[in-house]
Formats: sequence, structure tokens, C-alpha cells
Amino acid sequence: MANHFHIFTASDAHIGFLEQCSSETLYDYCDGKRPAQDQQNLPFDWPTSPLKPIGPSNAINRNTDLYHWILNGTSEPVQGSGSIFQTWAVVNHSAIDLTGDGVLFALKADQLPELEALAAKVDQTSVQKAFSAWLAKKGKKVALDPEACQPFVEEFQEFAHQLRKAITNGQGLIWIPR
Repeated sequence: MANHFHIFTASDAHIGFLEQCSSETLYDYCDGKRPAQDQQNLPFDWPTSPLKPIGPSNAINRNTDLYHWILNGTSEPVQGSGSIFQTWAVVNHSAIDLTGDGVLFALKADQLPELEALAAKVDQTSVQKAFSAWLAKKGKKVALDPEACQPFVEEFQEFAHQLRKAITNGQGLIWIPR
């Protein structure tokens, strides 16, 4: 079973609180439920309904390396907010490991402008180049139709749009597997 890569916006204050909590509390946060534990100093504006995911909806644990390649133009690990899709595979990245288990991560608000700039520059050419290289690395020789790359372009354009909204609202990001 694949784990989808769910990305949500959150205030830096909430991210700071969640850094001190259990993974169950983080899932409760995303689900808009009061946590059974970690209730001391619970933020007054704790979500009361499920958070709406933003970002690439087709990113799963088996292809985060493809999304990393599309976003950064390389399969090599990177530093900065472009490391978002390498967090499940590489220990060295710029994200906050919220629970210390290498599964639940965050970026603070000041890291999002860099990520938005990377997502905004994704176009059909960059997707086709990254997708072709990714397939070749997996030993697959496939001639890609440029139109097959368009859904990735649209995902990253929407992600950039959602990141601009988060930046305007002074929010960071958290991401979890589901």
C-alpha cells in the first residue's frame, strides 16, 4: 500500500507546538480533532475540522524521488526548502523532523518563498527532462509524450499558488504520510 504525501499549511506557532508532541497529536491536528494527549498549552486556535491538503496530490512514497527531481532538476540531495520531497529517503535535509521518527516534517514560514520559487518554475520541459531521467535511472526506456507531463506541471502550478497563499498568511507547512 502506498503512503500519500499530504501537505498542509500551519502557523509557525502551531509547528513549534507540534515539535513537542507525539505523532498521534500531529494526526489529530490534521484531522481537526482535540488530542487525547499533549493537551497542556494546546493552542487556542487548534483546528476543529480536517485540514485541506495542498500540494501534489499524486506524490506517494514510491515516487517522491520523481517529485524531488522535477522540483530541483536533480536526483541529488539538496539543502533548503527544495528538500521537501527527499525527507522520507535522506537524513540530510532542511526540514524540521517534528517527532524525531523521520516521517512527520515541517518547514517554517520563512522557508516557503524559496519553495514557491522552485515550484513556480516547473514547466513542461523541466518535467519531461526529469521524468525521462527518472525512468532511465529505473532502467525503463520510454518515449514520453509531452502531454503526459502536463498533469505534473499543473500540480506544481497549483502548489506554487497555494504556497503564495501560505506566504501571504505567514504560514509554514507540515507533511505526513496517509
